[in-house]
Amino acid sequence: MQSTCHAVSHFLDTMSPQTHYVLYLDIDGTLAEFQLNPKDSFIPTKTLHLLSCLIALKIPVILLTGRCLADAQNLAQGLNVDIAASHGLDLYIKQNRDVPKLDLDVIQKLQQHVTQACQGMALRLEYKDYSIALHYREYPQSAHCVEQLAQQLVHGFPDFYLKKGQYVWEIAPKAANKGHAIQRIQHALALEYTHPIFIGDDVTDEDGFAMVNSLGGSSIKVGQGATQAAYRVQTIQACVDFLAQFTTKIVHQRHMEK
Repeated sequence: MQSTCHAVSHFLDTMSPQTHYVLYLDIDGTLAEFQLNPKDSFIPTKTLHLLSCLIALKIPVILLTGRCLADAQNLAQGLNVDIAASHGLDLYIKQNRDVPKLDLDVIQKLQQHVTQACQGMALRLEYKDYSIALHYREYPQSAHCVEQLAQQLVHGFPDFYLKKGQYVWEIAPKAANKGHAIQRIQHALALEYTHPIFIGDDVTDEDGFAMVNSLGGSSIKVGQGATQAAYRVQTIQACVDFLAQFTTKIVHQRHMEK
């Protein structure tokens, strides 16, 4: 992974009117600020409006998130957007849903196992459709204990692995991979000749960055830390500013073509 990236101004300066773009966006830490309780998160109205403008400009917009589909749809607030939920396992594309073929009994057994093991511990459990997340944002002093616990809990479930996020460990199916999801969507929507852009903020997004890089697209990390992303913005607000500038540039290029 690299620790230095280009500023997004470099990307904006090199945008071509002949290029067709597709935009993949993580939600938490990218479009929405983190909350102690994930259920309290929201995407600001201004950001939703920007995404609506991009969709109106015929720029495909896909939310690529670790959240379950229902939560992602609630956060989108009725926006007509495609969604790759559960780290790309669960696709909702053009109002058609592609549900992963997983053993739901095993997932229920996993969640019950984690629930019992975590009773009385300083963490917050988040139950998802196909995984379970152990959040410790409220209890940062528990970081080491939660990591050790998560490593113990995943044993006995060979089809699952640990995904590290910001103040969270998630036990998820091994098939959950944002890079694979991008590849599937590019094919499903016949986007092979577009320029994919993926914006994300943490370790769970690195697979997506790697895939977009391999496709000749542009990867953008939000925040600090080593990354495979080619570009970086420092904050969620800077990400929103980039989306606004990107929208303006598209509008200007379309106007100049007339």
